[in-house]
Amino acid sequence: MNAKKTRKRAETDPRCGRVAHYRDALFDGKVQRMADYVGLSHSLVSMACNSRQSPGRRLLAALADHPRINPRWLYDGLGDPLLPPTGGTLAISNVLLPGLPGEHPDLLTGERFPVPETWERASCYWLRLGATFDRLRVTLQLPSGWLILVETARSHLDRLYLIQRHPCIVASQDRDQLTYHVARIWNRDGKVEAKIIGLSGATPRQPSRSYPFDGKRRTRKISPLKKKDQPANKPPSQPQHATDGDVDNNTLILPDLSSVVGVMLYAVGEVVWSNVDTLAFESGDK
Repeated sequence: MNAKKTRKRAETDPRCGRVAHYRDALFDGKVQRMADYVGLSHSLVSMACNSRQSPGRRLLAALADHPRINPRWLYDGLGDPLLPPTGGTLAISNVLLPGLPGEHPDLLTGERFPVPETWERASCYWLRLGATFDRLRVTLQLPSGWLILVETARSHLDRLYLIQRHPCIVASQDRDQLTYHVARIWNRDGKVEAKIIGLSGATPRQPSRSYPFDGKRRTRKISPLKKKDQPANKPPSQPQHATDGDVDNNTLILPDLSSVVGVMLYAVGEVVWSNVDTLAFESGDK
């Protein structure tokens, strides 16, 4: 009975037809090609395309990240189905973004840089390794000025097996201070741990989205200069804009993956491409 209700509801759901339209327009009519792109099973995408089950939130969110898909048409049928081509480029940022690039246009430089077609998505952006990322550059063994491709889609970040071999952007909150770290993530004894390898030098003052973090911070080291002249009962003040040198030997315990707001995939300088997965583990603990 439940299956009949599900199918009857899907037959009247206009979003099924829109998903099928994108299958034909952008994926050559191949369900498997669309399933590979969104990271879901063939059967789940097929049922949505054939109006046997309404598309779920994960499928719709993954499709909305496509650079040619108009999210307003996908969800509500407003406007044109396809957006104009982006020209094979992505926006550049000099700071770690709290989420999707489109939600933080004020943190982008206005510059763009070419990107492979596979990663030409609205959820991706280029991070420029400037002076504030010196510690991160040393760890990844990358020259100054190189760009790192960052993916921010939740459909990618919520899967530990896709991100645990890459440097990730992790949000943590200490009192009222929200800080964004670059960390290597792995699963140890059933717990998700993040070993910090870099800290943003220009954390946004008022991010448009909050990512609460209630995990434990361990082995935090405070330099003598920060402890000097502090009142006996008053904790050391936190800098509003932290730098890479403010954190040393710091490990975070993540309650879940919602604190991960980005994953670093590739680095490029001039015309040389490098896999960050390999560079990140050439130095430091694995």
